[in-house]
Amino acid sequence: MNTSTPLQKRMHQMIEALRDQGFDQIDVAKAAGVSKGTVTQWLDGNIKSIKMENALGIEERFGYSHVWLVLGRGDPIADKQAGHIRTSKKDQAVFELLDVRAACGDGYSNEDHPEVVSTMFLPAQVAQEMLGTTNRNGNIKLITAAKDSMAPTINPDDLVFVDVAVNEYVGETVYLILHGNELLCKRLSLVGRDIVVSSDNKSYPDWKWSERPDATKIIGRVVRVLPIQFKKFGVDR
Repeated sequence: MNTSTPLQKRMHQMIEALRDQGFDQIDVAKAAGVSKGTVTQWLDGNIKSIKMENALGIEERFGYSHVWLVLGRGDPIADKQAGHIRTSKKDQAVFELLDVRAACGDGYSNEDHPEVVSTMFLPAQVAQEMLGTTNRNGNIKLITAAKDSMAPTINPDDLVFVDVAVNEYVGETVYLILHGNELLCKRLSLVGRDIVVSSDNKSYPDWKWSERPDATKIIGRVVRVLPIQFKKFGVDR
């Protein structure tokens, strides 16, 4: 006897179609804002319903109707003009935004293993032109800048693209470094035999790596910065 739940059937239908486009359960989990385990339980029938916010995330990412996912009503595809899935995985670049802020200043405390709070999707061609990579290996992560020590190169709230595969000095450029429990964006340069840690905002003093070697390490190399310039209207309340 077939004991599949209605949601289970819909999930299998959607996942099978998505697999043909190169996606998997992890991609669905990211879109829905849940863990891979939750997606597995949807597929196994252990969870018999889906929350509206999770269904809306799937609709926004893949085009599957949130009404169809939640209630089983209407057509599976919300946007008929889209034809089917909005884009295949091979045609896009994915960048994970981590739940940390890199201080361009005195430092921000951060967790050792930050969570992914959001995901940026770019057409692969655009990512290649802008960043020089389509991030197939997932080494490029997104973090949010804080404070102004790297201004005007990096300003507070800018999105910083960091190659976390680079964990040693590879020449003068801007790096993401961990000093104690503080995450910093700083420019590193080799002066004589010393690596000098400096800020582009000269209001902040330089220091030598050798002066603070304990608990200091390179987390990644900054490859690009996406400026975020908010315009405020009226008075903050």
